[in-house]
Amino acid sequence: MSKNKRYYWLKLKEDFFEDDTISWLEEQENGKDYVIFYLKLCLKSLKDEGQLIRYVGERLIPYDVKALAKITDTAPDTVAVAMKAFLDIGLIEHLETGEIYMTQINEMIGSETESARRMRKKRLLDNKKQELLEGASHCAQDVQKSDTEIDIEIDIEKDKELQLEEKQNAAANFEIIKVSNFFQSNFNNLNQHIKQDLMRWVEEIDSDLVLEAMKRAVEAEKNYNYAKGIMKSWKQNNVKTLKDVKEEDEAFAKSKKPPYSKKEYVQKETLPEWAREDYKPPKEEASTNSEEFNDRLLRLQQYKKERGIIQ
Repeated sequence: MSKNKRYYWLKLKEDFFEDDTISWLEEQENGKDYVIFYLKLCLKSLKDEGQLIRYVGERLIPYDVKALAKITDTAPDTVAVAMKAFLDIGLIEHLETGEIYMTQINEMIGSETESARRMRKKRLLDNKKQELLEGASHCAQDVQKSDTEIDIEIDIEKDKELQLEEKQNAAANFEIIKVSNFFQSNFNNLNQHIKQDLMRWVEEIDSDLVLEAMKRAVEAEKNYNYAKGIMKSWKQNNVKTLKDVKEEDEAFAKSKKPPYSKKEYVQKETLPEWAREDYKPPKEEASTNSEEFNDRLLRLQQYKKERGIIQ
């Protein structure tokens, strides 16, 4: 699925400040500051479909008062009071996964893809050209095409654009269905909030990577937040395909190996001399010569005869 950058903006109805909820906020002490803070939170949450959450490595860290004050340039005391008021009147919710969810954001988000943005600019240019051609057709005598012919060509181009956009939407819907089915089979029930989050991730990093991240979360016996942490890391590291994922895994595995290889130690035993193949035993030295031995033997026999021991 091709990557297509998306632009977001905040839409306010003309009677936004006349709404009962906003009017009540403005009536409070420092109420105008609360409203401005609320609009800043809405803007910060646009790209995440109304969610406010921090990704630290592979962990999701909820925003506290200090962090919210920093990202919105608002006094911490104002943030603390405003957040409690927003929660009480239903402008925000704290989700089980830790995110702050802006409940009214779906009615306030405007967005378009990069291709739609280019197409809109092209239409403006085409309309400008058409106006110039129409003006010239009334004063020039040698106009080659009539206004009707120009309109027909414009309609044909618009039809082609619509057909292409329909094909792209159909492909995108198929990818969303595939990812949503996997989520329902392996995590909790799929609500509208989660579905919007999956759609955003499919658009930003491709459905194959979203599926891979969720598979890794399932294998690690973790929840969907773990998968979101993986996807956030891949996005930051510019990982765009499964091939990129494999290369990143291999690089990580190599970084875990020791920088040297241990040499195998073989203990060598020193054999005793008698165990060697070329061993020759030393010659024994005779303790006495044969004449002395015979003499002693004769004397012994003589002694035994004298004592009657032998005949």
